[in-house]
Amino acid sequence: MALTTKYERLDPDERMRLWLAATARGDESERHHLLATAGESTVRMLNLGVADRMDALARAGAVARMALIGPVESAEMVARLLSPTPLWPEGFEKKGFPRPRILEQVVNLASGKATWTVEKQLDHSDDDEFDRVRLLGDAISTAAAAAVEELLSVALIGAFVRARTSVSGVAGWCDAVLVDSDDFLAYACADLLDRLDALKPAVDSAREVLRVQRDRWFTMRGKGDLPFHDPDHVDADSAAALAAMMRKYLPSLRAN
Repeated sequence: MALTTKYERLDPDERMRLWLAATARGDESERHHLLATAGESTVRMLNLGVADRMDALARAGAVARMALIGPVESAEMVARLLSPTPLWPEGFEKKGFPRPRILEQVVNLASGKATWTVEKQLDHSDDDEFDRVRLLGDAISTAAAAAVEELLSVALIGAFVRARTSVSGVAGWCDAVLVDSDDFLAYACADLLDRLDALKPAVDSAREVLRVQRDRWFTMRGKGDLPFHDPDHVDADSAAALAAMMRKYLPSLRAN
């Protein structure tokens, strides 16, 4: 049997191993011959232009998800801290024990531990001293909870705004490449948009917290101005930058 015939009868695994051995010993002629005698296959595939654009859509979807998932998950984490605990007996609320928020429990635990640890002599204190320390602990908890609530409310609205900004940037890219933004966002990020919508009640509550704090500040100071965080705000510059980045790195989808 001719050597050429033997080459032609090699199965793919044998040919791969022989090609690898020829590469290792530097036999360029053998490498070429192994590939030249491998034969050819006819492949039917989707139109290359369509395949290229479908691949670009998938990559654009990945970019959109990466831009959204960070602020959405951050907002969800903060909203959970500001929400009432789910671990509460239903009957307690009816008896006058309101369901506590997770934030209040965390702050109470931290401030209470700090107060009782500092007062080493508490075991030997009289009733008046005990009451003073208890009131101090309550004051610390109340002040800390109010301060942390305000900071978390700002963080929640900020994350919500960043998510909305990302949606705006993706929509700007869709407009540039003549793709329907609602269709694309439903294709790529429907679950994240649903999670973003579910955050709206928590965002509205956070906005009310900041409004109350602002009014209290004005009452105490009588003048001045404080930033009012608007969850409907969109950072136009950041949205435009995201749209420009997507146009640059996804050249297969560009309007002529």
